[in-house]
Parts: sequence; structure tokens; C-alpha cells
Amino acid sequence: MAGVLSSSSSHGNAMKSNPNLGHTRSLNDFLPNELISLTFEYLFYDSEEEFELGEPTPIDTLLLVCKRWYNIALTNTLLWSRIEIFVKDVLEIDSWTSYAASRIRRSGSSQLLDVTFETAWNLEFPKDKVAHYAAAEVLLQTLSGPYGETSTRWKSVTVNVTRGFAMADSISKLLSFPTPHLEALSVSGFYDVSGPITLPNPPSLRLLNLTFCRLNRFPNTRAVTHMELATDDITFWDVGAIAEAGLLQSLSLDCWHEYALLPARYPFLRSLHLRGRVGSRSIIDISAPNLEELTLQVDDSEGYSNVIQCPGLDLRRLRYAHIGWPHRIDNASIELYLQP
Repeated sequence: MAGVLSSSSSHGNAMKSNPNLGHTRSLNDFLPNELISLTFEYLFYDSEEEFELGEPTPIDTLLLVCKRWYNIALTNTLLWSRIEIFVKDVLEIDSWTSYAASRIRRSGSSQLLDVTFETAWNLEFPKDKVAHYAAAEVLLQTLSGPYGETSTRWKSVTVNVTRGFAMADSISKLLSFPTPHLEALSVSGFYDVSGPITLPNPPSLRLLNLTFCRLNRFPNTRAVTHMELATDDITFWDVGAIAEAGLLQSLSLDCWHEYALLPARYPFLRSLHLRGRVGSRSIIDISAPNLEELTLQVDDSEGYSNVIQCPGLDLRRLRYAHIGWPHRIDNASIELYLQP
């Protein structure tokens, strides 16, 4: 009892020394719902969704403050539109499904979604555990909807799985639904699938990132402004789709095999990053008259020369140039390359 009285006395002294302390709750009550909801959105944009499974995210903690904040947070569908899944162990799959279903439900029926599905590099599916495969199928169906109804709300999608991922075929089905609102697509790691993947064909795609994938075809690239491609199998590069991306502002190509881009003009291209092998025909037919940034990471001096001699690149306009990996070129080649 004495401890309680002492605490009450301390609280009274604090109130006397700081009279505004007692008004904190009342000030919060007087703030309009719209202002509180807007503040929550700032938290949404500033916070990273990386978290340990089973722990509340920064957005989830809003529900724990008070009943009013709980109601305001649940009525703002934007707060629940980011779904980020990182599967480290097959035993986590059911929990990730519950998390995804909750986010989708709280995001309403029309809010566009940002979806990320990644797996740990060492994730394994025991061959004798059929239940794990069934659970993973449920998770993937949750992200897209059984008939693709949720995928029609995707705004951005990132799928990053390790080579040999046992559910690669199922994820290829996940990506086969129509995605009319998709603006950003990043896919990595699809090699061990039964056949080439057919990606969605959204009309307003702006960002395309494809890394080590077996693809049947590229999506529609006519509206793409930023493209990043990496492969060690040139047969799965759609050079026609690259040529059609006439609105490109940045292009990154990572390839260690001989390739040749089709003739194309990129009047808006400002940044070009070439990594790997650049042959004599690789970029000879492209034009980027307004290029400002160039990054080269190639293995031999011939690659540098092929870029320098490309008639469609006006290197005098460059504001930034990064020449990487000089240690991988023999001294004689460097001297030859540097001769005026």
C-alpha cells in the first residue's frame, strides 16, 4: 500500500511540475481520424516490413495502442497492402499463409498490393512430406486467389527463389494470371521447372527485373522505363522485347555469352550497365544519343573497344563512367586499349 501511495504521490508531483502531462490523452482524443490515419501512412512508407515470423510488424503494433487507433488502422486499407514473405523453413508455411490471408482481407477488395515471395537459399522440401507441398500450394493460392482474383490487384511483385526450389512449377502458375495493374515485376531463380515460364503481360509495366530465369517470353515491355536482365543461358533472352522497350531510361545487361541486340533507338536512355561479355555485335545496332551514365564490367579489352566504337552511343555526353575489373585484364591489353 505504501508503494502505491508513493507512486501516486510521485505522479501528483509530476503533474504539478508539468501540467500539460495530464492533457496527453485528451489531445489525442481531439485529433481528427483523418490526421491520425495520415500519420499511420507515414509510418507505412517509412518502415521496412522485414520482421521475424510471429512478431508484430510496425503496422501491427498500431492495433495494440487503443480501441480508437485499432479502428482507424483497420479502415485504412493502404496500411495492409504490403505483403512480404520470406520462407526459411517449410514448417513456417502455414503461418505465412495466415499472415498473407490477414493482410489481403484487411486491404479490402480494391486496394492495389505489393507482394514479395522469397525463399532462403538452403530451403528444402523433404520428399516424404506431402503435407508441406500441399501447404505451399495453399500459400501461393492465397497470394493470387484460386482463380487469379487477387493477382488482378497486384501493383508490384517480387519472386526470388533458389535454384532447385521444389515449388518452382507452382510459382510459375502463380505468375500466369492476368495482372492489369502491375507496374513492377522482379523474378529470379527459375531454372528447375518442367517448361519455360510464361509471365503476365501487364499493359503498364514500368520496371522489369529478370535474373536467371527460363522464360517462354518476356512480358509487354513497351511502357518499361527500367530494365535489368541477367542470364547464363542466352536462349531465354527475348531480344525482340528489349528492342520494343523504346521508353527505357536505364538498362542493365549481365550476360557471359555472345549476344546481339536488335536495332533499336532509346531516346530516353540515361543509364547503361554492361556486365560480362560484350561482343562485336552485342550493341552495335542500338542508339542511345542521350546517355549520361555508363558502367562497364567486362573481361577483356575487346569488350571495352566494342562499346567505345558503338556509333549509336555519344560518349561525349557522359556525366559518369565507371570502368570496373581492370585487374581481370592483362597489362598488355590495358596498354593497347589506352593508346590514343
